[in-house]
Amino acid sequence: MDDNGGGPDAAAERAKVVELIRAGRLADAEAWSRAAAVRRPQDGELWGLRGVALRRLGRRDEARAAFERALELRPADAAVRYSYGLLLMEIGDFAPAEATFAQLVAAQPGASELHRQLARARVKLGRTEAALASLREAVAIDPKALDAWLDLIGVSADRADGAGAEAAFEAATAANPDEPRLLRAWVMALKRLGRPRDAEAFLRERLPGLDAAAWAHFELALLVQDAEAALDHLRRAAALEPANLDYRVALSSHLQASRTADEGARAEESYGIVRAALDRR
Repeated sequence: MDDNGGGPDAAAERAKVVELIRAGRLADAEAWSRAAAVRRPQDGELWGLRGVALRRLGRRDEARAAFERALELRPADAAVRYSYGLLLMEIGDFAPAEATFAQLVAAQPGASELHRQLARARVKLGRTEAALASLREAVAIDPKALDAWLDLIGVSADRADGAGAEAAFEAATAANPDEPRLLRAWVMALKRLGRPRDAEAFLRERLPGLDAAAWAHFELALLVQDAEAALDHLRRAAALEPANLDYRVALSSHLQASRTADEGARAEESYGIVRAALDRR
């Protein structure tokens, strides 16, 4: 029996597990990797693939054990260590996650995404300044790293640093012009900073270019102080994304709360929205 992970048969078995994972056949990938691991208990790459299948199946304790076995056998395997770090974040074990991503950053200091993942762990540990430093490093390495910019804006807003959040937003939009996710992030940041009127004004100014964006109408509906204007935006949001249950529930609630001459018609519209939402489930 070849238990050292070598030979063409070992490569073929690993390739089969990869094929099953990519095809979304996770239960089959788990079963195949379990049987293969019995035959080749020293195959660290196989244990890493087994960890991936188990993680995607939601079997996190088993996935953790598989990843840790893989790292015992292949301590330099960055892909397995990265997957292990993501798993640690998912299960809320943030201190080992920080150590894992710090190790990866030390080995690959030019990898922007690793700095972002390190920042995520540090945020969870309450190490906000260190997290911000990691995020700034991430965007310095790759100004197109949109997720890192979004995190930098959000973390700055969460610590009530309006100037820092605005500077991050401006730098992000300069590097990623016309990116709608940045516009939404800035609206949410303004709300968290206690500046709802600024958020409303920002959206109103940009609405001509965002008229087909359901989120923009939904956020405006939450921000505007005129009930009828809010209703118009909610209707627009629900029409643009009819499958979005949050939009439908908000529209239905708004209709039920309205007190106008056409109250009966609005009650009927509200019932129709709820009925349509239930039919979609």
